[in-house]
Amino acid sequence: MFALHEGRARGWLADLIVAYELRTFDGRDSMLAVTTAPIAMDWRCGTVGEEDTVVLLVRAAQTAGVITGPPGMSLTAEFVDDGDQGYYRFFLHALVPAPLTVASSPHEACQLADLEATGIEAAVMVLRSAARAAQVLHDQLAGFVAAGSTPDREGDSRRP
Repeated sequence: MFALHEGRARGWLADLIVAYELRTFDGRDSMLAVTTAPIAMDWRCGTVGEEDTVVLLVRAAQTAGVITGPPGMSLTAEFVDDGDQGYYRFFLHALVPAPLTVASSPHEACQLADLEATGIEAAVMVLRSAARAAQVLHDQLAGFVAAGSTPDREGDSRRP
């Protein structure tokens, strides 16, 4: 099951914001801010130019153990610029028993979080959306596998 550990997420995001703010305030190089997602206190996910930050945030949250999932599975996100507000797709990657990637339906960028939310609140909303999308994809994949292994009337397994 995919889950967002919200208490841990809030602490991690606070550290991330402090590292980013210190880096931009006095030029100190903070590896936390550089290697994860550049989230500031006033960050909004719907701001033009912040599309990659959402992608980095989802990746970093898993690395930090803020979003967890079943062993051998991970989640990524991508932004697609459609000339309007754009949209995100989430991808569930399974490594075992064989590599497989399934994609979510498009999520309009404005649906990931309240566009008025900033900083930690905005980031938590994005992470909730990501964890929810991962769980939906996991459930769909599990349902598909289960349906494919159910014997049909002749006793053979159905082939997808």
